[in-house]
Formats: sequence, structure tokens, C-alpha cells
Amino acid sequence: MKLNKLIFCMTAFTISCCAQAEKQASIVDMKSSLGNEWSQVEKPDFGPYKFERSLTSVPTSIVKADEVIARNGSMSFVTVQPNEVIGKGNVVKNLLTGDFTMVTGNIILLLKDEVSASEIAEASGLQIVSVFPGTNIAVFSVPEGADLLNAFQSLKSFEGVLESKIEVAENMFESN
Repeated sequence: MKLNKLIFCMTAFTISCCAQAEKQASIVDMKSSLGNEWSQVEKPDFGPYKFERSLTSVPTSIVKADEVIARNGSMSFVTVQPNEVIGKGNVVKNLLTGDFTMVTGNIILLLKDEVSASEIAEASGLQIVSVFPGTNIAVFSVPEGADLLNAFQSLKSFEGVLESKIEVAENMFESN
């Protein structure tokens, strides 16, 4: 009886060691095969979005089909000279879905209780688009010619700002 238990325990131990060794080998193989893919992952500029400086959106009706990179509703995205300044209407790519869309040029802020939207507007040079009464949420617009991404980065460092988000016109639906 003791011999049977000993044989059973040794068999279980041997199988366990073999399975563990095989698992370790497969993890090493997976890491080496993913190594190249991880180095090629695009880094987002904000949230899950990356600015596509060399793309612009135009109505599908006025562009040649062979020039179209992607379509979203009635708009097509085509290649142009890279933009130096990022602002209203610039194209962004959602790195999670691969979809292209545009930014509105607005930045949404969640402010601390003791800070007003007008204080932030005065300190940052942005224009107030909307303030939601009863909340600490305000929408600001970047002036024409100013860089949206730079304004967004600088607002993150303001003492009275809890959260900031660039507004993206992502949900464009096409009727049937």
C-alpha cells in the first residue's frame, strides 16, 4: 500500500514538473514573439487618441476615391502637409478602435470647488464656452492659431484643475 502511494506521489510530482517547465517555455516564447509588437505600439497624445498631423477631413463628395485613407460618415480623411499647430478640426486616431475623427477645439475641465472658470480663463488665455451651473465643469475653447495640445498640457499643471479632457467629435452616425 505504501509503495502504491509512493509511486502515485512520484508520478504526480513528475507530471507537475513537466507541466511547469512547459509553461515556463511557452511564456518565454510568447514574450519573445510579442517583443517586436510591443515596440511598435503607437503612443497616445491624450487618452486613447493620437493626433494625425498629416491627415485632414473633407467631404466625401469632393475627393477622389484613391486619395481616401478612411471614411467616417460623410467625411473622408486624406493626406496633406503635416500641421504645425493643432487646433479645431484636426484629425485624431482612436488607438483602441482604429477609427479616425476630429477634435472640436474645446477642452473640458473639472475644477476644484474654490476655483472659478473665469479665473482659469484669465490665467490661461482660453475662452469660456460653457459653465454648467451647480457643477464644477466648464468648457473652454482654444483661440484661433493657438496649439490645442500645448494648452491641454499646461492646464494639467494648474492648481485649480482636477481633470482635463480634449473634446473629440467621435460619435458620427450615418443614416440608413
